[in-house]
Amino acid sequence: MSEPISFREIKLEGGCLIIRPEKQDLGKAMAVVRKHKDRLYDITVKEHQKKRSLDANAKMWALIHEMSAIIHLPPEEIYQGYIPDVGNNYRVFPVKPEDINEFATDWCNGHIGRMVEDMGPCRKRDLIGYHNLRCYKGSSEYDTQTFSRLLELVMQDCKQLGIETMSERERSLLMEEWEATYADRHQGTVYTKSS
Repeated sequence: MSEPISFREIKLEGGCLIIRPEKQDLGKAMAVVRKHKDRLYDITVKEHQKKRSLDANAKMWALIHEMSAIIHLPPEEIYQGYIPDVGNNYRVFPVKPEDINEFATDWCNGHIGRMVEDMGPCRKRDLIGYHNLRCYKGSSEYDTQTFSRLLELVMQDCKQLGIETMSERERSLLMEEWEATYADRHQGTVYTKSS
């Protein structure tokens, strides 16, 4: 079971972690409590990030398809070409050379935008024999700010190709809608995973 549960309040009282779920997640929290068995569980807490709007995503893909028709490259290849230029959209993992192919396959599985770049051998003493892999996230994992940078890159290239994109006002409204759709209802998300 792995259910994201959003919350704002959390405290430690008498050795017990107390989390007050947001109103819309009370049902999910109750389901976790009901399914709880006498086992060891892991809880991961991360700061909530606003999700991107499906309208912004649809607009980006429409522009990429128009580019594809002009430059005769597959849309997925065009999209993947932008991922390394977005910035702040990757993690670095040390991996043994013999495990790189399997790790890359697992990382990229089911994600068009996920990519892996081998940065070469690790320099840390305790990681000798490993390679650093830069693992890019795809746009489905981007917050509003990161996705906005991706959309801006796509729009710049479209303008150079003579493809009509959108006015600055339209873009601003699209990003406002994106922000409003996923407003600050949550500040934290809890993921539970049974061991």
